[in-house]
Amino acid sequence: MALPAITAERAYVRNLDTGEVYYQKGTGTRIAASVTKLMTAYVLFQSNPTLGDLAQSVTVLTADLPGGTENLQNGDQITLLNLLYDALMPSMNSACNAIARTIGNELTASGGVARFVTEMGT
Repeated sequence: MALPAITAERAYVRNLDTGEVYYQKGTGTRIAASVTKLMTAYVLFQSNPTLGDLAQSVTVLTADLPGGTENLQNGDQITLLNLLYDALMPSMNSACNAIARTIGNELTASGGVARFVTEMGT
């Protein structure tokens, strides 16, 4: 059976136990950003183990927008599930920011992004 072609600009597969690199393509500093997005998903799942609140609507704020060319705009209403998709598939920073702000505020009354980042390190 032939392996599927990898069409992504970057890919990296490594054995975490041995450190052996099985495959790499176009590697560079961008890989760390993807890990951050995976950690965003991880903290979201840890804070919401039943996944029941993924239908919760979130309002995107100007503070969530990094000033890039992403499609989210101030005032947009979007569910956590759709933000999660936007964070992982098109790799949108603004979606991660909105998730972090929302979940951080739920963990503590005014924790926001700072509280969320603390959860990423624990």
